[in-house]
Amino acid sequence: MHTPKLLFFCAVIFCSRCQNFGRFWESPPEQKTNPSAPVTYWRIADTGQTLCYDDSTTATCTGNTGTHPRQDADFINTPRARSFTGPTQHALYTTDYTTVDNVTGLVWKTCAEGKAGSTCTGTASTHTISPDTATPACTALNSANSGAGYAGRTDWRLPKVAELQTLADYNGGVFAIDTTAFPNTTSTPYWSSTIHATNSSYAWFVSYADGAVNNTTITMLYLVRCVAGGPLMAAAFTDNGDGTVSDSSTGLVWQQCINGQSGVGCAGGTNTPLAWSSALTTCNSLSLAGRSWRLPSANELMSLVDFTANNPAINLTYFPNSISDNYWTSTTLPTTPANARHVFFTEGMLHNLVKTSPRYLRCVASLP
Repeated sequence: MHTPKLLFFCAVIFCSRCQNFGRFWESPPEQKTNPSAPVTYWRIADTGQTLCYDDSTTATCTGNTGTHPRQDADFINTPRARSFTGPTQHALYTTDYTTVDNVTGLVWKTCAEGKAGSTCTGTASTHTISPDTATPACTALNSANSGAGYAGRTDWRLPKVAELQTLADYNGGVFAIDTTAFPNTTSTPYWSSTIHATNSSYAWFVSYADGAVNNTTITMLYLVRCVAGGPLMAAAFTDNGDGTVSDSSTGLVWQQCINGQSGVGCAGGTNTPLAWSSALTTCNSLSLAGRSWRLPSANELMSLVDFTANNPAINLTYFPNSISDNYWTSTTLPTTPANARHVFFTEGMLHNLVKTSPRYLRCVASLP
């Protein structure tokens, strides 16, 4: 028998498989539970908001009744529950810590650059996009551990703005992020790799002080949190031919026209901005395609933003005649309950505004 040669041959094949299929011992939790089942990562998770609000303070969640129906906290874990694994210390590289987002499948370095350890101690380093010190801060991780890469990975990069925004938690904690999964986070914004669609002197960032998404000059000194894996699943729109558009990447169905628009290409009707409570009520009472409609959460509405477009920052093939303006979400700003989140579809910014101000709306439903 030629047992030594056979064992050597098997070892070679085994190592080859490891390289081709990645770090099998770090499979996503869903895959560990049922290895034969396909793992489907969605683009977005629930916002984390668990309390309901009226126009000024916390209120009882009333479902589809009352003056503020079907808001964010009426839909816990929609489209999917938030879920992180980590900080995880890696057996081969004991100083390396990562956090996995089990919804998107993205792997994050637990700490901002400059900090380290399971609790992210130390002083975070600041970076600019011009001159670009942010991108090299992440790509340098690929050479860590004598070339094996940080945590044994060699696909680290500066995240896109849509990826950074998926980490935001809008439940009203001290910081708008899961501080167990990402300890010692500070209020200084984090750079993304996304350059403004029409002004290359500006780039996008996310602030976990309140979960805002904005852009600013590329010379600003901001923090960096690196990501591996992905990229984030792309939108997968389908025009259903009944005034609705489905996105299989999120499990959501959208009102194709802005509320008040109608007809081919959404060219008919009249757009009427509404206060937040009226926006909630209007979506709740919408009769369209036999579905149950609601005002979208901040995460849901942000999934429609196309950061490669501007004025408006949305796919006009599927959402024609969209107005470049502010659109309500069903997500309240917990630290200032008189304000709710809105998305500025001229560029794609996520901010907040007093609820009594009139803004546009586009309703959403869930796929069956």
